[in-house]
Amino acid sequence: MRTARTMVANISLLLCLTCGETLAQAQLEEIVVTARKRVESLQDIPLSITAYNAEQIEALSASDLSSLGSFTPNLNLTFSQGNSGGSNLGATIRGVGQFDFLISTDPGVGVYLDGIYLGRTTGAVLDLLDIERIEVLRGPQGTIFGKNTIGGAINVVSKSPSDEFEGQAKLTFGRYDRIDGQLSVSGPIIEEKLAGRFSIASNNRDGYVDRTIDGQDLGDVDQLIGRGELEWTVSNNLLFNIAVDHTRQRQTSAPSLLAEVDAVNSSILPLWNGLVATPQPITSADVDLTNEFFDTQQTGPNQNDLDVTGIAFTFEWELENITAKSITGYRDMEAKFGRDGDNTTAQYVHTHNTIEQDQISQEIQLFGSAFEERLDWLTGFYYYNEDAIDDNTVRLASGLFTALESIPVQLTGAPCAPPFMAPGCPGNPINVALDLDLHPITQQEITSYAVFGNFNYHLSEMITINAGIRWTDEEKEFSPFNTKINSGVDIIPAGTTVIDSWQEFSYRFGLDYMPTDDWLVYGSYSRGFKSGGFNGRPTGLGEVESYNPEFLDSIEIGFKTEFLDQRLRLNAAYFHNDYQDIQLLVRSLDPVSGSFLSILENAAQATIQGIELEGTALITEQLTLALGIGYLDAEYDDTGGAIGITKDHQLLHTPEWNVNAMVQYAAPLGNLGEIVLRADYGYTSSYFQDAVNAVSLKENGYDLLNFRATYLPPNGHFEVALFVTNLFDEEYIIAGGAALDSFGTAEYTPGRPLEWGISLKYSF
Repeated sequence: MRTARTMVANISLLLCLTCGETLAQAQLEEIVVTARKRVESLQDIPLSITAYNAEQIEALSASDLSSLGSFTPNLNLTFSQGNSGGSNLGATIRGVGQFDFLISTDPGVGVYLDGIYLGRTTGAVLDLLDIERIEVLRGPQGTIFGKNTIGGAINVVSKSPSDEFEGQAKLTFGRYDRIDGQLSVSGPIIEEKLAGRFSIASNNRDGYVDRTIDGQDLGDVDQLIGRGELEWTVSNNLLFNIAVDHTRQRQTSAPSLLAEVDAVNSSILPLWNGLVATPQPITSADVDLTNEFFDTQQTGPNQNDLDVTGIAFTFEWELENITAKSITGYRDMEAKFGRDGDNTTAQYVHTHNTIEQDQISQEIQLFGSAFEERLDWLTGFYYYNEDAIDDNTVRLASGLFTALESIPVQLTGAPCAPPFMAPGCPGNPINVALDLDLHPITQQEITSYAVFGNFNYHLSEMITINAGIRWTDEEKEFSPFNTKINSGVDIIPAGTTVIDSWQEFSYRFGLDYMPTDDWLVYGSYSRGFKSGGFNGRPTGLGEVESYNPEFLDSIEIGFKTEFLDQRLRLNAAYFHNDYQDIQLLVRSLDPVSGSFLSILENAAQATIQGIELEGTALITEQLTLALGIGYLDAEYDDTGGAIGITKDHQLLHTPEWNVNAMVQYAAPLGNLGEIVLRADYGYTSSYFQDAVNAVSLKENGYDLLNFRATYLPPNGHFEVALFVTNLFDEEYIIAGGAALDSFGTAEYTPGRPLEWGISLKYSF
């Protein structure tokens, strides 16, 4: 232990060689979080956590939740998932997450807004209006946060009503005709009894990818967001709170471009090219038609609409040694989004989804201390119910069925008479199998209950034992329907319903050691699960099957420390994850029909280990430096019968390295005020966008640099900021999907290019 402390101290001294006498009164600001459902200093919590307060979020020039991904160790966030076309959050922490938007597929990283779990990734690309804090918790968080947090959790906390009247107005102008406006006011309505906070934002920006054929763009921003909160102090120990938020979004589709075409080896494209696309087939030449990273030839659906409303009721009752808290949440979401998946002028892969979802949750927490405050405890109950429906129109290889029905012979030249051995000929049942214009509708209801407890027992002033456990009972009812549009054949008839349920434990055990007030050394073992479910894209009754939960066992050791009179902070963690029963598509044989089925099963196992290191140094009162490093070593141990995946494949969205650094200098200008200069750098090494590791969807690594200069006049009310994001104008990929073996195409979503702007803010 002494050797480790000496090594860290030496590193710290090297980082702070320029520290001078001006540091006598300067200290790093304490970071306060609620990662364990109570207010605590980040340095006292035995978890790997990164937290951003409102000032840091603004300094990053972050526009939404996905903006934080490049600047946080072992966090990967995208605003669009592969094959989705909507505002669907793709999130991984430590290589574990989920990149499918289907209502039947649950996330691996839980997102929470003011204590309310967001059940769907659709609509989870949260705007950062009036946000107090964002906490990124790494590793399984099932004990306190619950299911679907095996990768970790993202806890978003809004600003609460203030005791004194205050407000803020902000305007931002920038590239792509950006015009953002925000207004918030807060303060007492009835002195010492009722306070309120109200905020509204309008965000508008043109798209950054051009559809060269029709002149439309992709990836624009058109949002109207509002939030209101009332806080009623019933008595000195009873607090009641109600909050309402609404988001209205009317945007074009998430940008996508053609990455690769295989017109030879795919099962569908050669046939479609020969019978439908003549004289303009889709070939590999289509990939290079535009010769521009931000231009696309697509002409298909161009819609990304979203309406989300949330209501939360919270009351907190403080007794002598116990605090009771109730959080009731209701959220309603409707999303409509379209996608041109072939990204050409043809109608080859076009999809449109209308998703409606509502959820209600109830959490009751009891927490307090006992045994002369040697034991800190938390117990609770959780209820969750969700109803969702996805009405989907899929146009795949459109025109192929009609073309086959018009051919007077089988494609082999055989006459139109049984036995049919090849497509072609009117009424040939093989033609029906190639009618790929589909209208699937899926409905799902989820009901789950959980009870949990978390206990921290202080054996001494230096040693604490942690233990937590949660039991979850979950039931899902899944009702799929799917019909072929042209032939009128119901491949999954109406009324099909399957039900399954699971009961699982999540738990955590740990030991903390605090030799001094500035040192925390900890070790822990935790286990969490990601819910079981149903194959969300069944093309026949044989594929309507359930799969079981994923599990992750994690060992984590780490330390947190502050040096030099709290002018240098250094936190580090090592983890080893045993990732089990990974849900992947598997090809199996139907014993009745003899045909192959694609079924989502618990097929794979993986081992993921790595480190996180974060340091912040206050060099002088004006100069601050920060460094973050994330390292991942992830590999499959077994892939079972997963389609197109072997043990040599890499887990998707799992870069080996990501590094972020920050330098901020506050230059005093005497009577003229102050100017704050800040640069944020993020490096992400290579990784694949899809599970089968399509070469065209490999991101080879990228560097992002943001810069911001903020002028603060001496009156303290007004400020002006000039900013640039992606200063190097780096071209990089953030999402993608491939169907090369079947439809012969792969597509990708580019990250945002260089953008500049000016922000004007007035506080009162």
